Amino acid sequence: MSTNHKPEVLDKGMVRRALERYYIRNTFDKNCTKLESGVCLLVEGEEEHLALSLEENYCWKLKELMGDYHKYRQNDLVVDDEDYLEDLIGIFEEKAIDILEFDCGHFDIADGLHRLCIASKSEVPVYATYREQCKICPACVSIEQRAEVDYKSHLL
Repeated sequence: MSTNHKPEVLDKGMVRRALERYYIRNTFDKNCTKLESGVCLLVEGEEEHLALSLEENYCWKLKELMGDYHKYRQNDLVVDDEDYLEDLIGIFEEKAIDILEFDCGHFDIADGLHRLCIASKSEVPVYATYREQCKICPACVSIEQRAEVDYKSHLL
């Protein structure tokens, strides 16, 4: 997904609300240590992280990349490897997190659940685009449709 503008940093309250009210559950992939083992290594702390290389722990690696992207946006990142910088921009701008907030209070998050989760459990900021939708989410539409069918069946 490509956006026409750079994503902006989200405040922690928005991050928490988006994760709590995300209308599709259980969509984290196999890289989530919390879902795989029941232990979130970001919450558990630095000691557990030190036993793993960054390649073994997706969340810590992504957290490091998020920190570098934040430094880049603040003009504080110094890199010798231009390919690294291109990859970093590609990850965080070309594949930006796109958050939609529906009238029902639910959220849809396109890409970036891990980044939002990491931001909610650490000091590293997360960048995303945010839009409000003037309609209810698909889950609530489905509930309304089922309720309407149930209501009509009681009338028969």
